[in-house]
Amino acid sequence: MGISFVEESKKMSDNEIISRINEGKYEYLQILIDRYMPLILSKAKTFGDFGVDIDDLIAEGIMGVFSAVKSFDTEKSKFSTFVSLCIERAMTGLIRKASRKKQIPSNMITSIYDVELESNDNPEDIYINKESFDSLKENIISGLSDMESKVLSLFLEGNTYSEIALKLGISTKSVDNSLLRIRNKIKRQQ
Repeated sequence: MGISFVEESKKMSDNEIISRINEGKYEYLQILIDRYMPLILSKAKTFGDFGVDIDDLIAEGIMGVFSAVKSFDTEKSKFSTFVSLCIERAMTGLIRKASRKKQIPSNMITSIYDVELESNDNPEDIYINKESFDSLKENIISGLSDMESKVLSLFLEGNTYSEIALKLGISTKSVDNSLLRIRNKIKRQQ
């Protein structure tokens, strides 16, 4: 893999390089990365204003190239268009993920060792708490429609919205709406 490899690969089209990669010649992947590095750098600079480190965006851009190579279909589009989209999606995914992480100020965090727990060893307290919980649960359930009861039950079992929708034969939006109504009913009872 000397000068001839580099010279030969510069003359190859993207589709030829992808074909070689699919044959197991993974050294050609570096050629594609080098070829699309200016695009990766350009997009990283564009997205750098969103509070994510440029190096992380570049790494995501490279992963976007990997993704593009794995799922590229010559019948559907040009590789340059497809890889650009994959790079952009990878970077926006990273930005979205980073923005979901909420920063909690350190003065609001309490060490677990500083927390004092109440002792509920008293049988009378245990009975009263259980009775209060059962009463609250009964009040909540009695105020729900049949569909809301089913949705709540499946949700409390740990099912996702799509799993609940599939089991009940409704849309995920209906599941979301049911859970929203349930939350509102619980808030009104408190």
